[in-house]
Order: sequence, then structure tokens, then C-alpha cells
Amino acid sequence: MKKFDLLIDKYGVGLSVKDGQFHIRHKDSRQTIPVSKIRTIALTKTTNITGSAIKLALDNEIDISFIERDGMPFARIWNSKFGSITTIRRHQLAFSQSIDGSKWIKEVIIMKIKNQMGMVFKISKETGKQGPYISRLREKFSKYLLKISSSNDVDSLDLANQLRGWEANASKLYFRALSYNLPQEFQFEKRSKRPALDPFNAALNYCYGILYNKIEGMMIRSGLDPHIGIFHKDRYNRPVLVFDVIEIFRHWAEYPVMEAFISNIMRKEHFEIQKERVFITPPGRKIIIELFFSYLNERVEWQGERTKRILHIKNYTDNFANKMKNYKLNDNKTSGI
Repeated sequence: MKKFDLLIDKYGVGLSVKDGQFHIRHKDSRQTIPVSKIRTIALTKTTNITGSAIKLALDNEIDISFIERDGMPFARIWNSKFGSITTIRRHQLAFSQSIDGSKWIKEVIIMKIKNQMGMVFKISKETGKQGPYISRLREKFSKYLLKISSSNDVDSLDLANQLRGWEANASKLYFRALSYNLPQEFQFEKRSKRPALDPFNAALNYCYGILYNKIEGMMIRSGLDPHIGIFHKDRYNRPVLVFDVIEIFRHWAEYPVMEAFISNIMRKEHFEIQKERVFITPPGRKIIIELFFSYLNERVEWQGERTKRILHIKNYTDNFANKMKNYKLNDNKTSGI
């Protein structure tokens, strides 16, 4: 049976249980959904869930998360049976402080920049904005890839600083190129996170939030500790391993957002523009959610396997957890990345 991710973000909606199934209620409307059809549940602060619905979800290994208005998760409920193998987390900590961890994060950043290159050239071809500017970008991206590939793995602290600098500079070039390819009314000066300062970044932040949420849930289910990272380290109470792994898959959030703006599907009326921040409105969220999930559920070839994008992410997370389970320490370094 085909499963879907249940996202409830409408004010006053409640989730309960009726006749052994999930029951969604809002004013005069009611809807019943079989447990077997739901993969995950995400709710905003303006909704509510009963204890019986929480138990039904956990009994059926359905992850429950609570998200902010911009899509970022702020709390999660999961079954205590998820990821119960302590070996994975112990080996994960050792990996984060090893040369192997340094090599892995180099591979991650290289994949990220290659994905950015691919995105720029694909979008520029679609918009017809190819030319000297895009050619210069190709050269600059290639230089960063060469620097990262030839960097020294031994001194982890120096490597970390170098990687952060090269990755940040490449990302600045990347977002300038994305802005360059947007309709003029949606072009932006710089990448803005929380809060977003323009409609494009508001929509992108929302999709990033969904992707963060999904990867964190996958990690917990596989036994990984989302708080033990390699590249993004020492950030109190933050799932830094999620920030590491999402770098590989960010372009799968960026492409549908770019397409929505280029195709005029997302318009100014889909945003609440305040003086110092921009929010995506409920109708805008509905559009971008449908586009994003449709994109994630497309079957594509990636690393020699053809399946849905969302399953590629799950498979990568599961494989990484299995790698940590069987990891043997190689030249432990106390400093780490």
C-alpha cells in the first residue's frame, strides 16, 4: 500500500483516534485515515494531537514531529525501540574524530559543489541565461573542487577551516547564480536563513525544514545519533549530523523551488512580507509542499540505483548507519574536524 507523509499545519486542526484509525477534525469537517497509509506525521504549534493518537503512531513506528512556521522541526516523539544499537553511536563518535571522518566530509563537500554546478547549468539552460557569467562560474567551481580534492587530510583543524572557507565561498557564488536565473521581482541580494528576507528564501527555508525533519527521523530510526556531527560540530542541542548529510541532498529541495518561481507558480500573493522577515502563507505552503513531495517521490538514477529520491536519502542514511555499526577505528584524532 502506498504511504504518505501527513503534514497538519492548519490552525485549530486536531488529530485523534476513531475505530483504530487516525481521525482529523477541524470545525465541521472530519476525515479518517488508515494507519497503514501514513509514514510520518508533522504538526505545527497551532494544531493538537491526543495521547491515543501518539500511542497509535508509536505502536506502528510512525515518527511524529512538531515544526515551526518556517518548516523547521523543534520537537520530536519517537518509539524508544528506534535505533537501539548502542554500538552505532559509539562508533559514530570515534568516526567523527578520525581521519576517516575527515575524508568523508571532504567527499560530502565535493558532492555538494558538484550538485551546485549541475543545478546552475541545468537552470541556466532552462531560462536561456547561458553565457560568459555561467562559464566563469564553472571555472570558479572547478578551482574549489581541485583545492578540496588536493587538501591535506592529516591536520583536521586546518582542514576544517579550509573546507568551511571553500564551501562558504562556493555557496555564495551558487546563490548569486540562482538569483540571476529568477524572475527579476524575486531576485535577492544574499542567502537569508532564519528569518528569510525575501520570498525565494522563505520558500527554500520551508523545503529545507521538511528535508531536515525527514533526515533526522531517518537517522533516529537507523540508530544514528543526529547530534554527533563531523563538519558541523560543537553546536549545543543541534542535530549537527543532519546538517552534514543534508549537504548531499540540498539540490533536491532547491530545484523544485526554483521551478516554482521560474514557472510563475509561486507569486507575491503567496507570501506575507513584513519589514524584517518574509513568511510563506498557508496557500503558498500547500503549493510548495505538493511540488516538493512530488519531486521527492520521482524515481531517478543515483549512485547506480534507480528509485524515488526520498528512498535514495533513506538508503544513504541506512548505509551510513551500517557503516558506523561495523566501523573500525583508524588513527583516532582528539581534535577532529
